[in-house]
Amino acid sequence: HFLPLVGKLIWPPNSQKPIIHYTPGDSISLTIAESDANFDNLSGHHVTEARDFCPLVPHLETSDSEASILTLQVTLFPSKGFCLGIVADHAVLDGKAMSLFLDSWVYISKLEKLITKNNATLLPELTPFFDRTVVKYPATLDSMFSNRLLAMNSRRSLKSFDFEVPADIVRATFELSRTDIEKIRKRVLSWGDKNGETKTNTSEPLHLSTFVLTFAYTVVCVAKAKEVESNKMIYLYIIANFRSRLDPPIPANYFGNCVGVGGIGAEARELMEESGLAIAAYRIIDGIKKMKGFLNEADKLIEMVTREKEVEGTQTQPEVISVAWSNKFRDYERDFGWGRPKKVELTNIHRTKATSMVDSKNGNGGVEVG
Repeated sequence: HFLPLVGKLIWPPNSQKPIIHYTPGDSISLTIAESDANFDNLSGHHVTEARDFCPLVPHLETSDSEASILTLQVTLFPSKGFCLGIVADHAVLDGKAMSLFLDSWVYISKLEKLITKNNATLLPELTPFFDRTVVKYPATLDSMFSNRLLAMNSRRSLKSFDFEVPADIVRATFELSRTDIEKIRKRVLSWGDKNGETKTNTSEPLHLSTFVLTFAYTVVCVAKAKEVESNKMIYLYIIANFRSRLDPPIPANYFGNCVGVGGIGAEARELMEESGLAIAAYRIIDGIKKMKGFLNEADKLIEMVTREKEVEGTQTQPEVISVAWSNKFRDYERDFGWGRPKKVELTNIHRTKATSMVDSKNGNGGVEVG
């Protein structure tokens, strides 16, 4: 059902952009490992060194000429449990497509009848849709992407960048319950009522979603914890599923990378004031509304995010806070047949210093922020 994941990403000399290439007999690398690390420590919410998770993450083979798309690792903790580690190439699939793959895997694993090559059928909503032509975008984007990639690498190369996890990077999980989120909602609405922010027209009702409220609260906490200088700009980056935002919309089970990004700016002092939480929430809402025109501005965005970085340490460097994954993917509901996961972690956030957002394993409508 998911043949692209078994193939390789290659970049032929006569092709403007890399392509997915599958050859019969191709397979996915699976590593079986055993660990004497502390299972309870790794699956807890408390502060843990980020590099402690590295042994649980499989290596994705890449070279100048080709790159694997998916690799898996199962790590056994004797007498305790095990960890399923997954690494995939973001050029081929986004979080929504990965979530579709995992949901389909769970569905097939739990079918009572014997699965064979001929009768392993999926539900329509779990069957991947591969037609790339449904995504309508400016023809110039392909050349812009490939030209920028060539400019950064100085040559055609699909090799990924190695990243050494420093010893001083730690990670932790902070849980917001449904009650916590409702308290945040009331604070934001109270400020909005006083300042006329909630008086929107009926065609665009105010939507203080769990995502908006959680990200706004996280942004304020990060800004205060880092003691960001009051006059410094803070940019909030949101990556959103664009399947329903395109015109015309494309199927929800479209398999590929179909995300857009929205950026919102604010001065640190605004976020650290008493009304900072509400200001962050309304800025995020505005940013999400503006994302509908993303494709029309995509060329400018590519120019912005791929240009050479400014000199480190200058006063012009803004603070960047971004969010990865989604609390809508229902990770804790996935049961392959041996029970639900004890902990779900996005290990790649140590590369970008992003925060992650996953639904609460308690099933109470809360959120786990990594």
